[in-house]
Parts: sequence; C-alpha cells; structure tokens
Amino acid sequence: MYTVNKVLNCSKQMSLLVALHFAVHPIHTEAVSSNVGRADILCSIFSLLTFILFSRAYKSMLQDKSNNKSIIFHLVLSCTTSTMALLSKETGITILPICILYYVFKLTQQGSLAITRNRICLIYCNKNLSQSIYYESKAHHSSSSTQPSLTCLCAPIIVPVIMTAALLWFRVSMLHGTLPIFSQQDNPASFSNSLLTRFLTYSYLCAFNWRLILYPSCLSYDWQMGSIPLVTKLADFRNLETVLTFAVLGAIFLILLKYTSSHLNKSESFYNQSCHKVNNLSTSNQDETNIQSKDYLYEPIFIGFCFLIVPYLPASNLLTTVGFVVAERVLYLPSLGFSLLFITGYYLIKQRLLSNHEQHYTRWLNITFYSLVIVFMMKTFTQNAHWQSRETLFSAGLLATPQNAKMHYNYANMQKDNGNNELAVHHYREALRLWPTHESSWNNLATLLADPEEAEWHLLQALRINPYHPKAHFNLACIYSKKGLINQAINLLQRSIELDSNFAEPYSTLASIYAEKGLHLDADLLHQKSLKIQPNNPDLINNYGAFLQKTGQTEKAIIQYQKALKINPNHKIANANLAQIWKSLNDTNLKYW
Repeated sequence: MYTVNKVLNCSKQMSLLVALHFAVHPIHTEAVSSNVGRADILCSIFSLLTFILFSRAYKSMLQDKSNNKSIIFHLVLSCTTSTMALLSKETGITILPICILYYVFKLTQQGSLAITRNRICLIYCNKNLSQSIYYESKAHHSSSSTQPSLTCLCAPIIVPVIMTAALLWFRVSMLHGTLPIFSQQDNPASFSNSLLTRFLTYSYLCAFNWRLILYPSCLSYDWQMGSIPLVTKLADFRNLETVLTFAVLGAIFLILLKYTSSHLNKSESFYNQSCHKVNNLSTSNQDETNIQSKDYLYEPIFIGFCFLIVPYLPASNLLTTVGFVVAERVLYLPSLGFSLLFITGYYLIKQRLLSNHEQHYTRWLNITFYSLVIVFMMKTFTQNAHWQSRETLFSAGLLATPQNAKMHYNYANMQKDNGNNELAVHHYREALRLWPTHESSWNNLATLLADPEEAEWHLLQALRINPYHPKAHFNLACIYSKKGLINQAINLLQRSIELDSNFAEPYSTLASIYAEKGLHLDADLLHQKSLKIQPNNPDLINNYGAFLQKTGQTEKAIIQYQKALKINPNHKIANANLAQIWKSLNDTNLKYW
C-alpha cells in the first residue's frame, strides 16, 4: 500500500484496493504456508524496499537545491537491499532492471528525456522555477547552480546496471562454472529433442502461470511428472491460450509504447523551446501538468506490467533451465504486478462509466469487484486448510492433479506409514503407470510385496533406471540375505554405503551379517556407526541390543533395549527381546522392566 501510494502517487483508496486484492489472492498460499516459500516472501520484501529507496533517490534529484549526497545515499541503500533480495532468492536480481525501466519511464513522462534526429539529451525541468537545464553529448548548459549535475542524472541508470552485473557475476560464480542439474521428472520439456516442443511448451507454461494468477481455480503444491503434458503440435488447442495471453500482454506493451512515444515527441518540442526561449518553461510546465493529470494511471500500468513480467523471467526457462514446471510460490512478486494492473483497469472502467453518467453500471461494477474479493478470500481460506497436515495436503494435491505421478507416490508413502498397505500398493502402481521410470516407486512398492521374486524384480527395475539408488541396493541386499546369498548381499550393502554414507540402515544390516560370520569387532563398529548417524532410531538401537545379547554382553543389551523403549514404548521386538532376557535371568522383581 505504501509503495502504490507514495511511490506511484496513487490515491489512498486505490492503494488500499491494490493491497486488498494482493492480500487475498489465493496464489500466495504456497509461499505463505510452506517453509520453502519463505524465500519468496523475503525476496519480495527486499525487492519492494529496493524500489522504494530507488524512488527516493529519484525524487531527491527532482527537489530544489538537490543534495547529491542524498541521491548517492539512497542508491547505495537500494543496492544493499537488492543484494539481500538476491541472497533470499535468485529472482531478486530482477528488481534493479525494474528500477532502471521505472527511471526511464519517469524521464519520458515528465519530458526530461528528449530524442531528436541529431542528439539524445537529458533535460531537467523544475516545475517550481522558471528555469531549465539540458545536457548534450558535446555541451553542458546550466542556468542554475542548484540543479543536479549530469552525473546525478545518469547515476540512477549507471549504478543499477553495474550492480546488476556484479550480482549476476556473484550468482554465476557460486555455481563454480556449472549449471544446476535436474532430472526429466523436474522439467520434462527441457529433455525433449524437438525444438518445436520446447518452444511451444515453454510458451504455454508462461500462459499457464499467468492464468493461475488471473483465475486461481485449481492450485496444487506440485506440478511435476505429467501434471502438464508437453505441447508437441501446432494443432494443440492449448496454443490458443498461449496466443491470447501474449496478445493481451502485447496490447498493453503497445499502449505503453504509444504513450511513451507521445511524451518523447513532447520532449523534443520542449527541447527546442528550451534552446530558444527559457522563459516559456512555466507555460510548458503548466501544459505538462495538465497532461500528467490525465495520464496518472499510466504509471501504475507500467510498473504493474514490469512486476508481472520481469520477476517471472528467471522461472520462464528463457534465461536458463529451471528445476520445475510450475511453482506457485515464484508468482508471489508477479502477482503484485497483476494486482496493480487489475485495480488500474477497474479504475479506468469506473471513470469511463462515471464520465458517461452511467451510475447503474458503476454500482454493478463495484458489486462485481467486491464479490471477486470475497471469492478470493474463500479460496485462500480453503487453500490454507489444505496445508494443515500431511494428510490434507496430499489428499488435496491428488484431487487437484490426478495425472501427477508424484502425487500418487506421496499419497502412497503416507498410506504406507499409516499401515494401509493395500491402498499404498494401489497408488504406487498408479504412479508407475503414469511415470514408468520413477525408480523410487519401484523401490517402495517392492518393500510391500509378499512375493520375494516379484519384489526382487521390482528392485532390479529400480536399479536399471537408476543404478545409483542407495535404498534399492539396500532392499535388494535384504532379499538376498534371506535367500542365503550372503556375498551378494554384502556387496550390495557396501555399494549402498558408498552411494550414501549417511544412510544408517545398511551399516546395521551389514553388522548383523558380520556378526553371523564371527566378525564381532567389525560388527560392533558398524552398529556404532549407524547409531552415530541416527542416535534416536529405535530399530537401530534394538539391533545393537540384539548384537550385544548374542555376544554375552547382557547388561549393555538391557540398556540398549530400555533406550529403544524409552523412544518407542510400543516397539514389539525390543519388548520381546527384553522379556526374553528377564526370563533367562529368572529375575522376579523386574526392576528394570
């Protein structure tokens, strides 16, 4: 609200409506509710601070007896906050280009930028004084020493450009010369060999994201793995949505371009007047003020257009490939631009109706707008309820995107943890039907199958797809160990540890095999290694207790069993092992029970 009111010079009522529309927008649910979305909120806060500080630097330049120190101070602060925005999230780097575009727009809007046939000049116009100065490439004329220097006029462009280049170099250097590596399930279009498919899909994804902002009827926490099929043909009807979206954006751009061109022409006329007769500036300023009074809504339109487009560019796959198809949280800052455009359009329609004395339609327009706000509030409330728990989130995601294999996979994991194995098997199979190369679904499904041969086949499929899957190696080793194929099991367990040294279960299982082979010292070291990785895992603690019990270290075994039961009092195996010890010791007081 402060940005719209103080920076864009909109009325308090209009600023309040923009803030209201932005606050109730359902697209913000993921950014607000999820932990990973905090980066987008923090980036947006620092981006708006950068824009506010930059605008203050610009306004300081327009004041009488402008102080160069104030301009430099606010520019330095804006560069600092832009750095914080980038450190929050990569999209923060886009705020400085927006500031540059805003500055150029303000120059053209106030007639301060004149483009003639022979030169490009900056003209500073102080409306409170009947004076003017202008700067050319070969000469510098000034009628007042209190006006800003040419350096100060160019600083709001030069400083952000240099800072943007520095931040871009910093971000690229953090990658150590390599781009992030993503899998096909993260961004299927980037793995397509067809240039046409990549172009059509990337274009459609832009339209899809902007449709989510305009019409957030179907929202989901994940859009990967088949949620949005690739656009492979020109005959695909989704291309119509792409063309319509870019046509609307192009129309807005042409309106702004026509508006800017008209002001550039006025600037050239003003430049000629300034060169011949400085005293006519007061009349020109009065005419310019009248023009601006009619065109004050062009500024929020321009800034809204910039905030809608520019922050989305890093996620559009145009600059570099990203690791997602659609992520609603990245639309947090672009939605601010949409709110500006939407409320400005609402005001333009309302002004037209009032000028035509159509009070009846104005009343219906207000009813429609506030009804939309209420609908957005209800949708936001509903979406927030989906994030209350794991169950509600996965269930809602499955309803929103039933073609998403990852949704079925997550839902199956939840049912597996809840003990609903039959339902888990069904959704694992559904995930594999939608995405046959999802190795984790093959692996997890194998752990629920009663037939060892079928489970082995599923695990081999997982390893065929991804030979570097540590859990598939571990689960296959467990099957081979039960079959008596000890050497194969040991090799798989060692390979699992090699692939993921922080995976605790292979250490414990390998320790059990070593214990059976009589390698007690190695087994003890492996048990301790597993507990160092997961010290509060009752299964691993129980396994170590069983090892100690078999090696005759009864007292130490009792301590481990009690520790496991302290973490999980309902651990059946630990209870049974401890009961077996007391039975063998014939301890009747059960003081340790």
